[in-house]
Amino acid sequence: MTNWRGIPREEIPWYPTIDGEKCIGCRECLNICKNDVFVFDEARQKSTVAHPCNCVVECR
Repeated sequence: MTNWRGIPREEIPWYPTIDGEKCIGCRECLNICKNDVFVFDEARQKSTVAHPCNCVVECR
């Protein structure tokens, strides 16, 4: 495993967002993101950003 030597995520002035009005509750963001950035709110039936600092630059 390679050690990350870039800027710490906390210092990058951008975070993932979800437009609650456009979210249809398909959970695709949860399936795509391997870093547990999103969680599904069962009560609202929509995804939310729970751990924005888990988002990485140029994820695949």
